[in-house]
Amino acid sequence: MAELQEAFLELKGFVADYDPIALLSQLTLTFLFVPEDEFQSEMSDVVTWQRYIEFLAAFVLVRAYPSGRFALVDGAVLGRLEKLLEGYFSAVTRQLVLESAGGPGSSEESHVLAEAKIASLHVRGDAYPHQFYAFAQELYGPHDAWFREHYGFTIAEAVTLFEAIGSEYEERCERSRERARKEAHDETARLIAEGQTIEEQRSELETRIACGLHFGQAEKLLGFTAAELSEFGSLPIQTCQHFLDRVSQEFGHRNPAFPDSFTDPEKAGWDYNTLHERPVVTRGGRYWVFVPPLLRSALFHTFYFDLMQDEAYRPTFEKARGRFVETKTADCLRRIFPSDMTLLNPLYPSGEEMADVIVLHDHKVLLFQCKSKALTYRARIGVDFDALRNDLRKAIGESFEQGVRARRYLQNGKGNSFLVGRARFALDMDQVNQVYLISVTSMPFQALAARLANSNSALGLFSGDEYPWALSLGDLDIITQVLRTPAQFLHYAARRRQVERTSFSVYADEMDYLGFYLSHGMRFETDQFVGMDSVGLSGFSDDVDRWVYEKFELGHQVDPPCSPMPEGFGDFLKDVERSGDEYRTDCALTLLELGSEGRKSFVQMIADTKERSLQDKGLHSFSLVLKGGKRGISFVSFDANMDRMQVFKQTAAFAMMKKYESKCDEWTGFGWDIGSSRSVDVAFFASEAWTHDAELEGLVKEKLRPGHRVEL
Repeated sequence: MAELQEAFLELKGFVADYDPIALLSQLTLTFLFVPEDEFQSEMSDVVTWQRYIEFLAAFVLVRAYPSGRFALVDGAVLGRLEKLLEGYFSAVTRQLVLESAGGPGSSEESHVLAEAKIASLHVRGDAYPHQFYAFAQELYGPHDAWFREHYGFTIAEAVTLFEAIGSEYEERCERSRERARKEAHDETARLIAEGQTIEEQRSELETRIACGLHFGQAEKLLGFTAAELSEFGSLPIQTCQHFLDRVSQEFGHRNPAFPDSFTDPEKAGWDYNTLHERPVVTRGGRYWVFVPPLLRSALFHTFYFDLMQDEAYRPTFEKARGRFVETKTADCLRRIFPSDMTLLNPLYPSGEEMADVIVLHDHKVLLFQCKSKALTYRARIGVDFDALRNDLRKAIGESFEQGVRARRYLQNGKGNSFLVGRARFALDMDQVNQVYLISVTSMPFQALAARLANSNSALGLFSGDEYPWALSLGDLDIITQVLRTPAQFLHYAARRRQVERTSFSVYADEMDYLGFYLSHGMRFETDQFVGMDSVGLSGFSDDVDRWVYEKFELGHQVDPPCSPMPEGFGDFLKDVERSGDEYRTDCALTLLELGSEGRKSFVQMIADTKERSLQDKGLHSFSLVLKGGKRGISFVSFDANMDRMQVFKQTAAFAMMKKYESKCDEWTGFGWDIGSSRSVDVAFFASEAWTHDAELEGLVKEKLRPGHRVEL
């Protein structure tokens, strides 16, 4: 604690000697402006410096603008400041680690609060940058009249101006760098010609002069007026001024609800930062943005509180906000599942709401409950356990209860129906072999929701050992663009549910889970996890992050990351899902369960079997039993003269006999006609506990040839 206080006071004393605008401008230009096409991972220095500058800006903004003479800000000053910031955050982190580790007498509640504090200190952003603008326009766009009346601008105009500021900064910096390089070249040539330096020092001297010229203009480069914003933002100056009045703050500004922010060394790392509501700093008629990434997140978050504080308009906004999350959830799912079977707001026959979105697909039912509830500030920073538990209960606990109730209704009787608009849907639940319960929140709950079993003993939100898959709308948006078929999405959902059943705690966010799934199949049952008490996943999202950056920030046409598959396996999967056969999704799920070596072996056996049929036009086959002995796969190929029904009958008959012979409870069969251009023509699935059957036993003895059993 003494170290923490000393680091805080030393930082406070150091920055008092410098003009805060000059200091922040230098930091921003030096550490946050990188080449536009240079990807920054979550572990990059740019991300660290964003956190530092965000903290330091709030630290100086709550205080009045200092008077008197200021010392010069140069490279040595920035170096010293970096050490001071590192020292303070290191002290905060050590304190946090001790709290998280607990000790004699520490409670489960304190551990949960520590996890919330860790996330709030280190996790930057609730969504990817491009999502903030898109979501803001969809959420606030229907309320243009309210925005125009209260602020004099619309959300679309706010997005335009924020984007214009970012673009203008990039253009200014590029022009400044080019000008500095040219002037440095000319000045160095003059010094060499006058004999003040030598040719061997040209490169070093040019770099030093160019840096001085460029970074010496930081305050000017980042500053702008309302008139300049009107010019490069292409909107009337009156609109720009209204916009700046709402999103800017002067030195000495504090949110009235947080009068003591950034005064207590122990709490300052989690203090309320007014940049999240007013990301633009103003002084003397000029404006600066010191943390450009906050433009997007502030745009999405800050207006929510304004609308909620308008008592007369609040009911209208709350209703629209809930509808936004539901509609966006359905839009995401329609990328994968058929639109006519992705249904909004299904109702019980009584007219009561059953779910927010229901998906019916190939004997699967997915029930989505959507909540616009987000973490309150005190819950987010880990200082109020009751608030945190209440937020999780409203956002996830209650939605799970609604999902369980809907599932129970569907499973408790034959022919149970539900309504969507004027249409009535009846389900034969004997034909449904899986019901998924998924909770979607407007904003992420980070590690608190990534594995609910981690904290349920303290929170007490779920009885038994069943939990929903809980994820944010932003994460669902990305997942449904990366996992682009029903089977891939459902396989990932099944793997996510298995996380709740591991014998150890798992700490990750949704994108790290997605990355771990793509690279390792999200398999926690392997030998490397034996004996673990807790596992943390970090850095697995890099491939996903890079794809998002290249696609949405750079505008490149790039395919999303995918799981490594041997040649031919991906095409086989696609043709299985396109077959149109009943339970084709279960057949694809069986294949997705194969590990990397199993997939290679499967593809090779397919190729060998097809080749034999092509050579002699005869019927050839193989079968294999998956590890554990309860599930199997078979494949047949022959010349069916393009008679698909004949292929299906042969595939089904062979599969049922092999299932019986192998004493498996589940079997997946595939069939191919040698005249087909597809990799597989039919898919067959059977799932029923093995029992003795005299007729099948006779068929097996009569029809099946002895084969070699393969186990994968």
